[in-house]
Amino acid sequence: MGLLFWSRHFRSMPGQGDLPVTDYVAELLRLGCSGPLSLEIFNDLFRATSAEMVATHGMRSLVALHDAAAGAAAKPQPLPAATQGLGIEFVEFAASAADGVRLERMLRDYGFARTARHVSRKVDRWNQGAINLVVNLEERGFAHAFNLLHGPSICALGLRTVDVDAALARADALRIPRFNAAVGEEGLDVPALRGVGGTLIYLLPPDVGDLWQRDFADDEPASPGIGLTEIDHVAMSVELDEFHWSKRQVLLDGNAQGGRYLQLYSRALDRRFFFEIVERSNYTGFGARNAPVRLAAQARFRDEMEGYRLRPRRRTRTI
Repeated sequence: MGLLFWSRHFRSMPGQGDLPVTDYVAELLRLGCSGPLSLEIFNDLFRATSAEMVATHGMRSLVALHDAAAGAAAKPQPLPAATQGLGIEFVEFAASAADGVRLERMLRDYGFARTARHVSRKVDRWNQGAINLVVNLEERGFAHAFNLLHGPSICALGLRTVDVDAALARADALRIPRFNAAVGEEGLDVPALRGVGGTLIYLLPPDVGDLWQRDFADDEPASPGIGLTEIDHVAMSVELDEFHWSKRQVLLDGNAQGGRYLQLYSRALDRRFFFEIVERSNYTGFGARNAPVRLAAQARFRDEMEGYRLRPRRRTRTI
C-alpha cells in the first residue's frame, strides 16, 4: 500500500499511532500560539460512521491533545488532573448459560476456582492469586444485552483508582459518557463509564472494602492454581515488528538492558477473547515485536469454533 493511499484513506485521530503530535503542539504553545485546533482526517471508516460519534471522538482527541501539550510546555492545563490507577480489581465476562459451561471448563483448566456465587443473581466470582474474574450469566440487564450483541466476551472492568471523583471529573471533561443502570437492574452500585466497544469501566476506591462479601456467598476454597498471580494488562490491539518464537512455542521478547518477556497464548473462546500468560523481568513493554507470529499462528485455527488449548488462536481481547 502506497503512502499516498494510506494518507487519504487511513488517517487517525491525535493520540493514535506513533506520530509525536503532542510534542509538535507543545512547541507551538511555547511559541505563543493561542489559536484553535482543528482536524482534517481522511478515513473511510469515519466517513461510513455516525457523524456525531466521529465529531465527539474528534473533539475528545483535541481536548486531550491540548491538555497533554500544555503540560509538556509548562502551561495551564484545561482538564482536571489525571488520577493514578492502582490496578484491575476484576474482569467481567458476559455469557449465556451454555457458553458459561465452556467458559467454566476453560477457567478450571487455567487453575481458577469458583470462590463465590452471587446470592440472588447468576453471577460467579473466579479467583486465582490476586486475579478476580466475574462470569455473568444473567438473562436481563447490561451483561445479557452485551452477550446478545457480541456473544461471550469481556463486558466490563473494575479499576481501582486513588480518587474516584477526580477520575469522573476528568471523564466528564473528555465527554466520556457515564453508565446509569435502571433501578435494581445491575448488582454493583459503583460509578461506571462507557469504555471501548461498549464495555463498562467501574471505578473503585483503593480499598474495595466488602465488595466481595456484600452480595456474594463463599463457594469453593481458594487455590494457588497454576501459579498465576495478577492481571498484567488488558489490551484490544497490538503493534507489528520482528519476533522470536522459542522451541516450546513460547514467544520471547527482550530489551537492551537484558530484560525478558515471555508470552503464552490460549486459543480463543468462540474467537472472541483469549488469555495471555506473561512473565516479565526488567521489561515494561508488551511484546509488540511478537505480534506477526502470534497473528499468523492464531490464523491457523480461525476456522475452528470449538475447543481450546495452550496454543494460539485468533485475537479479540487480552487479559
